[in-house]
Amino acid sequence: MTTEIRIGDKARTVCPLKPTGQVLVRDRTIDAASDEGWVDADTEVQIIGGTARRAIVRSSSTGETVVARQGELLPEEVAYETTPLESPPAWVERIPAVLIGIVIGVGVIPLVWLSGTPLTVFAALVPVAGAISGWLFRAYVGAAIGSVGPREDHRPRAVGIAGAVFSFSASGAAIGLAEGGFLGLSCGLMAGALLGGLLAYLWLFFFV
Repeated sequence: MTTEIRIGDKARTVCPLKPTGQVLVRDRTIDAASDEGWVDADTEVQIIGGTARRAIVRSSSTGETVVARQGELLPEEVAYETTPLESPPAWVERIPAVLIGIVIGVGVIPLVWLSGTPLTVFAALVPVAGAISGWLFRAYVGAAIGSVGPREDHRPRAVGIAGAVFSFSASGAAIGLAEGGFLGLSCGLMAGALLGGLLAYLWLFFFV
């Protein structure tokens, strides 16, 4: 049976509150935060707010304090336990980017050749460059979750990084093709993916 916790109830700190820690309310141990800084272990405190999962307490060493909403039942805050620490993967994280990079690399060879670019042995590098660019795409997008805190949605950042990597990859491939044919296309594709991801991360960590 769940122990009811009310505003004004007395509790005892299980460990020091620095200002967070745990307190014992009758037979129930819950998370707590002090509203006045450090509170030593084994100190009597009074519950003045919060929830039944994470109460806000105040040391009662100066005597019992009459607080607002005295006797009011603290909510259980079920969402505190059920809300996941991490958001589900964004759609860009589920893309088989390496495979798509290879397929695009193979498919672009005849298109580039038909547009007038001489077919050379370097054309074989294009699918390889596509695979490497796809791997860079996945690495940058997949690392977006590490740039946010718990219960913070990383998906907008993942989509933003994906857009930057894709845009720079396409631009690098176009510039490389104009300057150096199939070899330039391959180098530009990889360099664009690398540069796009790096710039996206610099923007996230320094400007967001």
